[in-house]
Amino acid sequence: MKLKNWGINLSLALIGLFVLALVLEVVFRLPAVVKKTGGNVPALWRWRTPVVQNEFNSLGFRDQGHSIEKPPDTKRIIILGDSIVYGQMVEFDQIFPQVLEKFLNRETTDSNYEIISLARAGWNTKIQLEALEEKGLQFDPDLVIVAFYLNDTQIKRNPSPEEDFDPERRLLPSVKLDRYLDRHSYFYSFVKFKYNRLLESLGRKTDYFTHQRTFYNPDLRGWQQFVTSLETIKNLGQQNQFQVLLVSLNWRPGWEKETQMALDLAESLSIPSLDMYSYFSSHSLEDFQVSPSDWHPNATAHAIYAQTLADYLLKSE
Repeated sequence: MKLKNWGINLSLALIGLFVLALVLEVVFRLPAVVKKTGGNVPALWRWRTPVVQNEFNSLGFRDQGHSIEKPPDTKRIIILGDSIVYGQMVEFDQIFPQVLEKFLNRETTDSNYEIISLARAGWNTKIQLEALEEKGLQFDPDLVIVAFYLNDTQIKRNPSPEEDFDPERRLLPSVKLDRYLDRHSYFYSFVKFKYNRLLESLGRKTDYFTHQRTFYNPDLRGWQQFVTSLETIKNLGQQNQFQVLLVSLNWRPGWEKETQMALDLAESLSIPSLDMYSYFSSHSLEDFQVSPSDWHPNATAHAIYAQTLADYLLKSE
């Protein structure tokens, strides 16, 4: 009799937990709650689906299509970048390569500007160089912009254990179940996100930005690879008669030393540079972060990128 009662109580407890989880899932899907939490991973995956289906050109980039032959009286600008230029969680017509092209053409009448974006999430400067060599040079650019962000010095392929970022810890032992719930359950993804931030605050795992700082060491191959890649882009410019501009897109405080290292490198290679940070420093992170759970810049930040870069380019003519 006691065993039977124990089984009934366990079943009721499990049903109660299941119902509670369903209620919490509904709550975490409410627009007001999603706005507060950022939606975490499910919001990103829901955004990615229509983007992948509708917003990629024949070259595989989030951009309009471009003819190989350059139209008359046209200045072509290639932008090399990662998820910042790609515009993670930002609508297509609000990402800064698209806005920049509109700004430039609105202010000039004697020539037409064409912006070609070669950017994918997760790319570093070495991979951007490869994209320029394999797909960018055929467009006969007049200017190549290296859109630099703080993680561009990281080794992305075949990293050693020291170079590999400590990934998000699972809440469940099953990898497949954890991945499924993380991508589909707003409540589970939120709990997992907070759990990992707690581990970082307790020193039990490495946080992303602390990890990125380790690559700003001239003796390590991550920085050396960045130096070589930037130098090669400069040499390609000389061989193919295009200018090169390094633009630092960093808008987060606390990275002044690392940003200055990149700017100093550009100067040593005689590459002009533009640092965007001062245009963001008087505001809080929340003003420019795409969501509370995603540090990528939002549409407001992209508009600042575009306007600042347009002003710089027009004054440099």
